[in-house]
Amino acid sequence: MQKTLDINIPNYIKKYWFQLSLIAIVLYVMASKDLSFQFNVNNPEIENSRSLPGKAQKGGIKKNQELITAKDKKVKVAKSEASFFSKIPFIGSGSSAAPKKSELPQIDDQVIESYLKRFAHVAINERKKYGVPSSIILANALFHSYAGKRDMALSGHNHFAISCESDWPGANGSYAGNCYRHYENAWTSFRDHSLYITSGKYAKLRQLESTDYKAWAKNLDDLGFSDFGDLEGNLIKLIEKYSLHQLDLQ
Repeated sequence: MQKTLDINIPNYIKKYWFQLSLIAIVLYVMASKDLSFQFNVNNPEIENSRSLPGKAQKGGIKKNQELITAKDKKVKVAKSEASFFSKIPFIGSGSSAAPKKSELPQIDDQVIESYLKRFAHVAINERKKYGVPSSIILANALFHSYAGKRDMALSGHNHFAISCESDWPGANGSYAGNCYRHYENAWTSFRDHSLYITSGKYAKLRQLESTDYKAWAKNLDDLGFSDFGDLEGNLIKLIEKYSLHQLDLQ
């Protein structure tokens, strides 16, 4: 004859409530971990986002793609801006010796580069209109204005040291006892230079090619354009040192 095990459940729970509570907590924690593990295994987006440092789980992939796209755009803009000035490789690109310091006194390379870039477009436009090589225009301006730092360039916008002469009706200024033309702005000086060396005794220069800077330099020197000695040699040195002849092809 079997004995019947008679357990009073309410009294049992009351007696062992603490132990039963601990067991329930352990079972709950184990069940939660199992569910979390299964959810992560079945969600590849979260796993991928964890593999990429510095990204948030929510929308991580999308945000990373946006950052990459923005970075690519900045790189493209930078390349676009650089490509323009790569067409004018002034500093250190030529093989010829630099002009003597006495010819361009106390002029820093950065000042020269800034000057050439400032007037590059003007020189190109003048070449297209009057046939004067852009390289000759820029080299002549650089040489005679000391990259815009000479007194007559600063006070009178005269970048080519063009003298007054008897038929000059405009403003003028005296420098070292000589009269030189004054202009309203630098652009007017560049335009007058184009007119000056394509008319009068310089009219025959218009027959020269707009890319033959050596012929232009020689003829300007022979016709006495400048008071400085060896204008031909100095213009050619400047043109080749700063690769200004490349602008004749623009």
